[in-house]
Amino acid sequence: MDDLFFTASKIFWILASPYSVVCIWIGLVTLCLWLKKALQAFVGLVCLLLTLFFVGLFPVGDWVLAPLENTYPENPPLDDVRGIIVLGGAENLSVSASRKQAVLNDASERLLSFVALARRFPDAQLVFTGGSGSLLRQEFKGADVARRLLIDQGIDISRVEFERESRNTYENALLSQKIVGEDREKWVIITSSWHMPRAMRVFCKIGWEVMPYPVDFRTSSPVEFRLGWNIERSLRLISLGLKERIGAMVYWLTDRAC
Repeated sequence: MDDLFFTASKIFWILASPYSVVCIWIGLVTLCLWLKKALQAFVGLVCLLLTLFFVGLFPVGDWVLAPLENTYPENPPLDDVRGIIVLGGAENLSVSASRKQAVLNDASERLLSFVALARRFPDAQLVFTGGSGSLLRQEFKGADVARRLLIDQGIDISRVEFERESRNTYENALLSQKIVGEDREKWVIITSSWHMPRAMRVFCKIGWEVMPYPVDFRTSSPVEFRLGWNIERSLRLISLGLKERIGAMVYWLTDRAC
């Protein structure tokens, strides 16, 4: 059942992401032209261009993502931390494998903050959780990249438990819980700010009360109203925001989150 859920969720987002919607929209306009339905093609093209113009000119992406990022405060006070868990997703798996070194993506602050807190709390137990979220390339594991990075950063690897089989947030929580066992008090969870609401609901569902430490913010607070053409950034933020909201709803409907 978990395999079916994982596969279905990946296929759904391939079709439902804003980039795919734009491509499908262009395809429908092209189809109308091929069928010699000029009016429908014209209306579709105008609607697409107006939508892209609005999204590119106004901070629509910020408006979509900021509410998720503001759910939990940044730099929360931490005291008496017994354990730190970081969710994978900051690793560029295929490039890391080909280049034989740890290569990170836009979410690199997850691992950088993990290193910082590991040094700040030298007696805390450490857990990295993350295998591969790829539908086709399961041979590359985020935990392997994280291990290489932590060694390069001088972290004592004997302190770290690496979970390398999880494919999504629900499996991150479930498999990490099996590693930690019953001593689950005063644990900190590190993940991207926009991903933190869904992660917290998943950990809530499995009965693990963790302290959120959000990182990897993409928007300012409050969101600045500004005009400026940056459609690529806006679509990227919209994609993140929609993915998290849809993911949270699906997790709740399938009893994987509170």
